[in-house]
Amino acid sequence: MRGWKFEGTFPATRRFVVIGAPHTSNYDFIVFLAVLWHFRLKVSYLGKDTLFRWPLGILMRKLGGIPVSRDRPEGVVEAAVAAFTGTGSLILVVAPESTRRHQPYWRSGFYRIAVVADVAILPAFVDIDGKRAGIGNPISPTGDMGYDMDRIRDYYASVISLPPDEMGPIRLRGEDETTDS
Repeated sequence: MRGWKFEGTFPATRRFVVIGAPHTSNYDFIVFLAVLWHFRLKVSYLGKDTLFRWPLGILMRKLGGIPVSRDRPEGVVEAAVAAFTGTGSLILVVAPESTRRHQPYWRSGFYRIAVVADVAILPAFVDIDGKRAGIGNPISPTGDMGYDMDRIRDYYASVISLPPDEMGPIRLRGEDETTDS
């Protein structure tokens, strides 16, 4: 981790959803562990259930991992909200791209969790090429998805993934829906 720069400061509150983006490389997770060590934080994160098999599963759980089945995604938001309800402190890291390949949309779970649990969203990034990682200012979701996502897009505007062509647009599928008045 020599030569890496860590940017930002974590807020005093310990109840928020952290966006881990871009997620385009296996190195993202390793660097993020260093960020956690740097800021001395204990977090929980959602990860695909196949990562929690023997023998890696022991380490993944010890590092705060919560397995999620991609075959049965229903109930993940509700379980995460319940986890926030049952504790005074929870830092939940979510990679909204959900995979290391280019995707046309981010998954909206992080946003729905933050809105329902009434917690802030904390944007975080890993820039492997620039050897920097950090966090932004907390964003309190208003419930206006377009407005909130514009604030998130502004934060990530200068972040470049490695490889750059694997980072998809920062957009939730629900932003394309229109409502009739």
